[in-house]
Amino acid sequence: MNGIHDVGGMHGFGAVDTDDDGELFHERWEALAFAMQVVTIHGAELYNLHEFRRAREQVDPAEYLSSAYYDNWLAAVEKILIEKGVVTDAELRERVAAVKHGGESTPESSDPALTERTLQRIHNRDASVVAVDPRFEPGDAVVVRNQHPEGHTRGPGYLRRCVGVVDAVRGGFELPDASAHGEKRVEPLYGVTFDAEDVWGDSSDGTAIHIDLWESYIADPEASAANAARAEKVNETRPETDDTRAN
Repeated sequence: MNGIHDVGGMHGFGAVDTDDDGELFHERWEALAFAMQVVTIHGAELYNLHEFRRAREQVDPAEYLSSAYYDNWLAAVEKILIEKGVVTDAELRERVAAVKHGGESTPESSDPALTERTLQRIHNRDASVVAVDPRFEPGDAVVVRNQHPEGHTRGPGYLRRCVGVVDAVRGGFELPDASAHGEKRVEPLYGVTFDAEDVWGDSSDGTAIHIDLWESYIADPEASAANAARAEKVNETRPETDDTRAN
């Protein structure tokens, strides 16, 4: 999907604000929105992470840009719970109106079993790795396919047609593009390094970009001197190890 959520490489948004005051949440409702997402995915297993991301991408672009981070999380959770039939839009609106006007309080509850199940699934994420037969291996040059899928994808638009070098084979993971629509398809996942100048041009700071890409996102680059030179340049700066994991 070519959506506003994938703003990497777009002009006009200014530099990324890296200020960090050390606070994970600045208001209580943000923590509650975060907890709702974590529990409904990992504890109740009502949907998966990729379905959640798809729902976020369907937020109106103007609303997406003007809303706070956890506003968009909450909107996505509401949307997907309505899609799954957990709650209706009318029920949600009625409940919000009642609480907003003081007619009802926000309920609080404790479910130790749900909490334990949620924590277990979060801590056992490595169990989702599947043995696969990868097409590429560390050191191979690859090019990111120029794909424009209508649905969810984890392939960044700013890397399309860029040539990089495989750093590592992560194993087999469910393809987000399929999981976001309730399908299960496992593909090899690769750690790939790109020369920042090839991606960002003269405005880059000369560093490298490290990113995880599924096999269907990449292909063998054309056998040209230019692509071979790019791969050699990236290989010279490629780190010996890379601990980046798929999120």
